Amino acid sequence: MELAAILISALALSLSVFTFYWTSIREVKKFYLIRVDRMAAMLTPEFALVNGGSKDILITAIECGFDNKDKNGCSYPAQRIEIDESDSRLLPAGKAFHCKVRFLEPFTSSFALEGEKDARMVPPVYQMEMRVDVTWIEQNGVSRKASAIISKYGFSEDGHITMHTPMVIKHDLYKTP
Repeated sequence: MELAAILISALALSLSVFTFYWTSIREVKKFYLIRVDRMAAMLTPEFALVNGGSKDILITAIECGFDNKDKNGCSYPAQRIEIDESDSRLLPAGKAFHCKVRFLEPFTSSFALEGEKDARMVPPVYQMEMRVDVTWIEQNGVSRKASAIISKYGFSEDGHITMHTPMVIKHDLYKTP
């Protein structure tokens, strides 16, 4: 009888220690960028940043850029990123931010000509992949940065957006360089 009570107590203690570790000590790192598809995404790209981890993170920078045709450079047009009508960039564990990109100036012809020319299109279309660069700090003070390509845009020679092709919908920012 005493042996059964001791075994049950030891099992309960083990379960309690495991539960404490699993809920309080174990650190889960999951941070995703998810493309949001809407009709307005052609002119106003949208995406969500989702903290699926167990600790809060501080987003220090978000910026959208367009890769040039040689893939050895990126152009960052003037822009403003709107985050859920909030000024705070602290993303709590288990929460998400909805982000909208507003380009502050029209695209120019010199910008458009940096893209890869699609010879099949008449008039010519210059295509560029749009990337989102995110920099964040974890609670342990480690700073991280990742980029995710979410769309391909086509520009006319005068800099107007003529097409939009969505790319990968979900990016794991801990696994993306």
